[in-house]
Amino acid sequence: MPKQDLILKLARFAVVGALVAGVHSLLIWYFHSVAGLGPRTSFWAGYFPAVTTHFCLTKWWTFRCQRRDLLRQLRNYGVAAAIAAAVQFAIYHTALLFVTPNPNLAYLIAAAAGMALSFVLMQRKVFNAEATSPE
Repeated sequence: MPKQDLILKLARFAVVGALVAGVHSLLIWYFHSVAGLGPRTSFWAGYFPAVTTHFCLTKWWTFRCQRRDLLRQLRNYGVAAAIAAAVQFAIYHTALLFVTPNPNLAYLIAAAAGMALSFVLMQRKVFNAEATSPE
C-alpha cells in the first residue's frame, strides 16, 4: 500500500503542478505581453500568486496534511520553495539565453526540473506526516 500511496501523491502533485504552472505561465504572459514588463520581472510577478496556490493545494490535497503547525509548515515551505525557485529560475534564465527567447517556452523547460525538486522537498521536509509539531 505505501507504493500505491506514493503513486497517488505523485499523481496529485503532478495535477497541482500542471495547474500552478498554467497559472504561472498565464501570469507571465499577462505581465510580459499586456503589462509590458520584462521576461524576468514577469517571472517573479507571477511567481508569488502561483506559489500561494501551490502551498494550499499541496498541503490540503496532495499530501492531505492535517498537521496544525501551520507556521512551521509555512517556514519550511518558504525555504523549500526558495530552493526550488532558485533552481527553476537558473534553468529559466539559461533557457532564455541558450534555447529560446520565448519566456513561456523557457518557463516550461524550467518547470519540469522545479517540479521534481519541489516534490522531494515537500514530501520530506514540509508535509511529512511523521513530523510532530513542537508543543
